Amino acid sequence: MTHSDSVTIRELTDEESRELLARNHVGRIAFSFTLQHNQWVAFEVDEVEGPFDWNSVVAHGSFYRLSDESMPHYRELREEALRYIRSFSPATLRKTDPVPDRTEVFAIAIDRITGRAASTTTND
Repeated sequence: MTHSDSVTIRELTDEESRELLARNHVGRIAFSFTLQHNQWVAFEVDEVEGPFDWNSVVAHGSFYRLSDESMPHYRELREEALRYIRSFSPATLRKTDPVPDRTEVFAIAIDRITGRAASTTTND
């Protein structure tokens, strides 16, 4: 960044935020206390091209384990989620899983999505 550059930070539209979430397979989940007592979570995804050129989205909502066998709808969602995950990580929850301690499939019922973007502009 030179002295003639400046940084602009703006809110992403809902459409831009959802597109960023759809493009990415990796993010961070945050929660407080334990998920058994407080199902509110935040899931964040970033796309970073540089320290002043980035997009970031946070999806806020409720966490649901998709392992409850008494809920037929959860079984269907679990199978759908596994098909999607296995499209880019085929060994997920199989004997050859590169993360052998992985045991859960979960979903987030999104209540709110927020997003921001930063970009540099040249002031000539």
